[in-house]
Parts: sequence; structure tokens; C-alpha cells
Amino acid sequence: VESEEIKLFIQDALQTVDVASQVNFNKTITLRSGRLLLDKDRFVQMIVILLDNAARYNYKNEAIDVKIESNDEMLTVQITNLSENVNEIDFDQIFDRYYRSRHARIVRPDGLGIGLHLAQTIAKSHYGSIKAEAVSERYFRVTVEIPVKAVT
Repeated sequence: VESEEIKLFIQDALQTVDVASQVNFNKTITLRSGRLLLDKDRFVQMIVILLDNAARYNYKNEAIDVKIESNDEMLTVQITNLSENVNEIDFDQIFDRYYRSRHARIVRPDGLGIGLHLAQTIAKSHYGSIKAEAVSERYFRVTVEIPVKAVT
């Protein structure tokens, strides 16, 4: 996949979630030129899951920061949002299938707890990693790192 195509896929994902959730995104996309070996459909699915999750649990409709960049070794996706209850998140379990925090069960009782698990599965299928962390008492960040396999 050409890096310019990836930018378009990401823009489409942002627009899809933006329209559905009425949330604004502060986006920074800096990709090295060239081709990347990615499963386009699964990569976009992972981005949509992460954006949708951030939008659903975003506090006070604060803008969500989306940073996507690549270099010769790594494609990195960071999504940061304001969260009402960062201290209630069990970061050891957040990617477990069917795990939902108490706050998530209150805000979205219809959720199944499979989105972040699926995002993790997609990241791993690209030989990558995903982690969630509290950036501060109020901000929550998910970071995905996928090794770049360039095609010349």
C-alpha cells in the first residue's frame, strides 16, 4: 500500500467516526513516502475501532488527538482523549475479550467489550503491538506500533 493511500484511508476513517459521533479530531499524519506492507482493510478496521472507542468514552466532547507517523522502522498510531475516569481503567485487562470497565458499562451498557481485543488482534497480525496508558489523571492514550516492511 502506498503511504499516500494510507493517508486517504485514515482520512476516511476519521470522517466516518467524526460524522457518527460529532467529535472533532486534531490530526497529525506524517508518513514516509513509499510502499508499506499492510492489510488495508484490517488496518482501517483497527483505526475505526480505536477512534470510535475514543469518541464513545471521550469526556465533554473534547477534541481527540490523533497522531500517525512512520519512519524507516515503525508505523505509529497514537490516539489520546480526555477521559472522566482514567483511574478506574484496568490497563492489564483492557485488551481482554469481553472486558469492560465499570464506567464503560454505565456509559455504554450495550457494548460487548470486543473492540479493543479485536484492535489488538489486528495489531498483532501485523507483527505489531498495542498499549493503553494514562497520560495524566485525565488523559488516556492508545498507541499502536507496527514494524514497517517496505517494498521497493
